[in-house]
Amino acid sequence: MKIYLYNIFSAFVYTFGTEINDDKREFNKEVDFVFKQFLNMSWYFVLAFGVLVIIFTFLLSRKGIPFHRLDEIDRLVKIKKLRTKEIGLIKDFVKFFNSLTTFAYYSYEQNNQK
Repeated sequence: MKIYLYNIFSAFVYTFGTEINDDKREFNKEVDFVFKQFLNMSWYFVLAFGVLVIIFTFLLSRKGIPFHRLDEIDRLVKIKKLRTKEIGLIKDFVKFFNSLTTFAYYSYEQNNQK
């Protein structure tokens, strides 16, 4: 189950990372950072958020293909649609991944420039 969640997190982080910088680089450090933040939550948050991530993965599916198995363009389109939703939980979900990805991206970028 942990590997499955990691793959889902990876898809979200790569999608947001591509929005930040479309230079086609790897975002493995950012994925690891976001996933570690998730695992460092209290067990009940890990459980609840893990279930929520899996639910979102299948709600964002296209033609039966889960979000994390969609190609990059389809994932970007799905995320852009999510940002326009008026349901607070959906916006918070997107903001969570976006903010952690952005934080990790710029932290690693700054460290690489030194």
